[in-house]
Amino acid sequence: MAAVTKLPPSISGADGDLPEEVTVLVNKVAVMDCVASGSPSPSITCWLKNGKPISSNTNIFIVPGEESQLFLQLARVQITDTGVYTCVASNRAGVDNKHYNLQVFVPPSLDNAGGTEDVTVVKGSSASMKCLADGTPVPTMSWFKNGHPLSLRAHLTSSNQGMVLHFVKAEIGDTGKYTCVASSEAGDTSKHFSLKVLGKWQPLRLTKHEYLKTCECVIRIDFYQHFTSTEICYN
Repeated sequence: MAAVTKLPPSISGADGDLPEEVTVLVNKVAVMDCVASGSPSPSITCWLKNGKPISSNTNIFIVPGEESQLFLQLARVQITDTGVYTCVASNRAGVDNKHYNLQVFVPPSLDNAGGTEDVTVVKGSSASMKCLADGTPVPTMSWFKNGHPLSLRAHLTSSNQGMVLHFVKAEIGDTGKYTCVASSEAGDTSKHFSLKVLGKWQPLRLTKHEYLKTCECVIRIDFYQHFTSTEICYN
């Protein structure tokens, strides 16, 4: 009688303890495929999330494929679905598993995205433009003036990872349309600012050769109005 060869399970794509990276946008569908081979044919015994068994529900579907194949499908993925998922395959010869590191990306967001905020200051005054962005991964910020990349200078700085643009002493030449763009692997969004820098009011200063002269103006008004009982005349 020929001996039956037994081979422990081997899951396709498994690389020791290193997880397979899976990224998906929030509210989209994530699918993880687990295919095992071995002798006798192994079965996919379970799926785990962060080491704990998971089962099908209204958002998670465990779908059988061909022999020794099982899909894990997450509908409308949320940030809370982020984690390490593991499929476990076994037969009489042993056990194997494969890990998946699920990352949920959220597109960048800005308050009043797409809108325009008006900023008016007097020359020499300070001014700030705020683009407070959120998203996963953390978005990077870029600034543009009149459609061209903005270069920081001595009187123009940024802070909070580029989310706030500071004019230490605004100059007339700073007047223009500014745009901040928040971008990441998940997408991008923008917000606009219209900056107007007004000239400073200067008091009147006279030299020693100049003087003020008060001019007297005499205005004559002739007014006549007739009343039934009385006449009033002004000259």
